[in-house]
Formats: sequence, structure tokens, C-alpha cells
Amino acid sequence: MNAPDPRGSLAAVVPFLAPFRVHFLRRIAREVPELALSTLVTQNPGEGPWAYESMPDIGLRHFGRETPWQHSAPLWRAWPADWRAGGRVIDHLASIHARAVFIVGYAYPSHARIIRWCQRRGVPALLWGDSNILGDRTAGLRGAAKRAVLPALLRRCAAVLPCGTRGREFFSRYGVPDDRMFLSPAEPDYTLIDRPDPTLVRSVGDRHGLAPGRRRFMCCARLVDLKRFDAAIDAFARIADQRPAWDLLIVGDGPMRDRWGARVPDRLRDRVVWTGFVGDEAEVAALYHHADVLVHPGDYEAWGLVIVEAAAAGLALVCSRVVGAAADLLEDRANGVWVEPGDAASVAAAMLAVSADAAIDRMRAASRDRSARWRRDADPIRGLRDAMAASGVLTAATTPTP
Repeated sequence: MNAPDPRGSLAAVVPFLAPFRVHFLRRIAREVPELALSTLVTQNPGEGPWAYESMPDIGLRHFGRETPWQHSAPLWRAWPADWRAGGRVIDHLASIHARAVFIVGYAYPSHARIIRWCQRRGVPALLWGDSNILGDRTAGLRGAAKRAVLPALLRRCAAVLPCGTRGREFFSRYGVPDDRMFLSPAEPDYTLIDRPDPTLVRSVGDRHGLAPGRRRFMCCARLVDLKRFDAAIDAFARIADQRPAWDLLIVGDGPMRDRWGARVPDRLRDRVVWTGFVGDEAEVAALYHHADVLVHPGDYEAWGLVIVEAAAAGLALVCSRVVGAAADLLEDRANGVWVEPGDAASVAAAMLAVSADAAIDRMRAASRDRSARWRRDADPIRGLRDAMAASGVLTAATTPTP
């Protein structure tokens, strides 16, 4: 066994890894140099779309190879294995003498078990969550259980790190005071969006048949019913004749692909492009540079990283009112338009409004400006460092100068 790092450890407990999360963990490793980062994963890395195995720069270790990925099996079915994974993580935390534990999400038995262990051992638990008050609609016995259990769990945490405004409102509802909340939003690797590789942008466009000179609406997500891209497709069909220079680009794959594909009228099949799943974040960033408007009419989206990405790329935004990130990045009629969830008529009217010649370039520029302000005011590492300083883990909230 390697000797413990003399700096002490910051453990990051995550259910699974995705590109945006790896980016954030690498930022922690660079920008919290006072502590050695250990990343502890509680679900099977072989079942998700991204398989990360050896990543010494973030201290990656897997503890849940028997726990199904949360999108491949109902969570209740995975609970026994997840509980056991939590026990293995706890044993590891004790062995490395963790000074703080950053925990992604509360809705896992393993994470609740770890939070309880942290409180008993006097180790600050820093809970990150993308919960959104507009999605807090659990009723009946489940709702009663949530109202009974969640406040007690949150009281065990030294700090809570919500993604944005709707997250603050959610955690406030469950009893977290303002002085224990520190904004730490999920973010993409902005460098891939701000400084895209021109060769990659061209090759991605060529691969997907994205002809230069066309304007595009874009939908980007896993193709599941909750995203309501059917409303975007139906809306595009309504306005396509009024916007002959515009196409619809759909990035992603999932169980609704065939059903939604069947909604596209025959006359528009050459104007609706389906890319399938794109796992390379640089290629996703390149695709934003082939689009002008992001359309996201979902029934619910806890946060919505695509909103953050699209605003950074200078896309106008058409979003439903329940998308978490839109509350912080969409200014109605300035850089986009609010729509009702899954309402094709509302989406069509918004698509016409933002794609008007007099509006589109102004709204795109406004999105870039809004993104710049958000990035300045809501840096996730600053939120994490502030949380650790308030918890007594760090002596200074700001990153030390080398």
C-alpha cells in the first residue's frame, strides 16, 4: 500500500463518470492543491456510455463494479449492491484519513451511508446536487417519506452545493440555511467551446452532412420521453415552410429514436439530421458551432448542461420553464424564449420568434454575454473552496498562488 499523501485527502464520491464530471474533478486536482484528490466511483463503469478505468490524475478507484449503472436498471433493484459499495468506500475513506468528502447526489443508499459515517467521524460531508425545486413533485407516501428523511440527511452535511437558483430554492425548502449553501454548477470544458479545432468543426459537419450556409435549430440529449423532442419535431414541421433556410439537428440516441423519427414528415426528412450518440465532448462542442438555436422543451430537467454549453457557444435558447439551468442562463426575449413543457404550439411560436432575421444575431450575442457573466459569478471551484473554508477544511477560500 502506498504511503498516505502528507497533504491529506479530499475524497470525491460519484455514482458514475461523464465528461463534464471528469473535467470538474481535474479542476479540483489542479485548483485545490492543498489536498490530494481521490475519486471513488460507486456504479459499474462498464455499463454506461463512458468507461473510465485508469485516471491517476484524479485518483480514480472503482468500488461498485457489481452495482448496475443507474440508467440500465431501476434504482431499487440496485440498492443492495449499492449499499455494499458504500461500505467499501467507507473502509477506504478510513484508510486514507480523508479530511473532507465531496458527495455527488443524495438519492443512493451508498451515499446516505457515507454521509452518516462522515458525521459520526467528524469528517465534513460536502453534498453536491442538481435538484430543482420545479421538479419536486413527489406525492403520496413517497412524498411523505422524502419530507421526513431528506431534511435529516441534509443536516448531517457540513455544506450543500447546488447548481443554480432552482437548486438553492429546492434545498432551502428542505431546511438548508443560506450560509451552508455554496453555488457549484455543473459546467462543460469551456475551452472546447471557446476555442474549437477548425479542422474538427469541418470534419464533424462533413460527417453529418451539415451543409455550410444553413441555419439550424438543435436538440441535444439522450432521446428519452422526458426530453420531449417530439414537441420540437412537431414545431419544426409547423414552421419549416416559413423558415426555408433552417434545418433541425438532433444530437443523441435513446429509446425514443424510432418513434420520434417517425414523426418527421416525408417532405422534411432531408432537413432533419440525426447524429446518433456522440461520446466525444470535443465533437459535441463542434456541433454547437453548426447551430444557431438550442431547443429544449422537456417536461423536466434537473439542471441541463446543454443549456450551459449552448449559451457558451452563442446559441439562442428555447427552453421549457422547468429546466434548471435556464433559470440562470435564459433571459426571456433577450437571448431566448420560455416555452411550456412539451407544448408544440408554444415551441413553434418561440422558434419563429428567435429565428426572425431581426432577432437571431442579437439573441446569439446576448447568450454569449449571459454566459460570460454566469461563468464569472458562478465558478464551481470557487463554490467548493468556499464550502471547504466554511467547514474548516481550508484556511483560505481562494486558490493559493504557486
